[in-house]
Amino acid sequence: MPLFSRFWVDPTKTKSDPKRLLIQGPALQVQIDVPDDLAAVLVRDGKPVPPPQAGTALIDTGASFTAVEEVSLKALGLVPVGTNPIWTPSGPKDHPIYACKISFPGTPIQPLTFNAVVGCQLQGFGHQALIGRDILQYFLLVYNGVEGTWTLAF
Repeated sequence: MPLFSRFWVDPTKTKSDPKRLLIQGPALQVQIDVPDDLAAVLVRDGKPVPPPQAGTALIDTGASFTAVEEVSLKALGLVPVGTNPIWTPSGPKDHPIYACKISFPGTPIQPLTFNAVVGCQLQGFGHQALIGRDILQYFLLVYNGVEGTWTLAF
């Protein structure tokens, strides 16, 4: 079972920083792309494939579904494939659903194509995506707050 571990660095000690993990949470580099089948259609039709959208993705065990910054999904030229009610502490709200491809650069995790990610406003939150339980169901997640590390096994 491959392991992938990360930690936030304490620049004064060049080791893991548990307080930074508390504040920023467990996150991975992420790249959002158009799905491969759509990219193939664009290439076939002589149209440019939009460049990927990059940022970080917060691992969110409280999220049932993976969510992506909607501005980024629209920048890729993607259109909603439907809507889904999402429950938040403020109550339910309908959110658009998109198909996209998600990659995790610098990790051994293979790119994932989704027929349904939730389009949300995450810019103010500081992340490009939230990795929900729809992805986490395929991983073992170890959150080590004492050491300031997180590990994914898959």
